[in-house]
Amino acid sequence: MIDVAGFVSALSLRTLSPSSKTEWPIEAADLNRPGLQFAGHYNYFAQERPQVIGKAEMSYLNALTSEARTELFRTFFGYDIPCVIICRGMQPRPKCWRKRACATCPCTRRNWPPPAFS
Repeated sequence: MIDVAGFVSALSLRTLSPSSKTEWPIEAADLNRPGLQFAGHYNYFAQERPQVIGKAEMSYLNALTSEARTELFRTFFGYDIPCVIICRGMQPRPKCWRKRACATCPCTRRNWPPPAFS
């Protein structure tokens, strides 16, 4: 388990949708970039890891219709995800993204690329 306040502080994250938990079930230093999941491939989905949304994932999301994005989020946020980190200070589409994320998992944003994890 990871202390939420310590995790957010250590990575200089800004909270977009708060967590009601004081600890998140993060057991490893691994992250997941959910591009394949956004494209519909869930055969292997590391849902137990923090999900990192970068330029590629955000570009794909922005290219979708509102209806397709809503369905994608319904599936994605249906998994037990500890948190979502949006990189490079990108702003999620408020209507669909925050509505889904707030209901199921905390969302944070970082103003520069994620640090290298080893």
